[in-house]
Amino acid sequence: MATQELPRLNFSERIDWFLGQRDFSWKLHRFVYRLSGGRLMASKRGIPVMLLSTTGAVSGKTRTVPVMYMPDGERAILVASNGGKDTDPAWWRNLRANGLCDVQAGRKNQLMRARLATAGEREELWPRLVELNPFWGRYQSMTGRSIPVVVLEPATKDA
Repeated sequence: MATQELPRLNFSERIDWFLGQRDFSWKLHRFVYRLSGGRLMASKRGIPVMLLSTTGAVSGKTRTVPVMYMPDGERAILVASNGGKDTDPAWWRNLRANGLCDVQAGRKNQLMRARLATAGEREELWPRLVELNPFWGRYQSMTGRSIPVVVLEPATKDA
């Protein structure tokens, strides 16, 4: 009986396959982050990473994703770049529908409320954000939309 050889993937096809596994990579990131109490995978390229838990705008289910952020006092500043795509990331669509979110930043868990930065805040924050992560500036040049700058502030369940 002859065996059928599986097709070999070239380098570009391997990269495409790996990038398509983003959901697995996020699950692994969440697992290690939580297991280590935020000691592992709490930064990427020197940029802080948090676990952001939102309520799905359509499903109502809790969705948790790792996101890079810039600490700003008690606030956390997020960039809804979605890698320079012309659509907002799902986490930002969820936060627009329900601004309350749970955040794990390192060992600290906190309830926060999200809002879009005002035009003045964005003007002040954007240069600092691009200095922290130059990719955000590159992503802005790749898309026709103004990439949202999202401000997370401490909240209470009553707020």
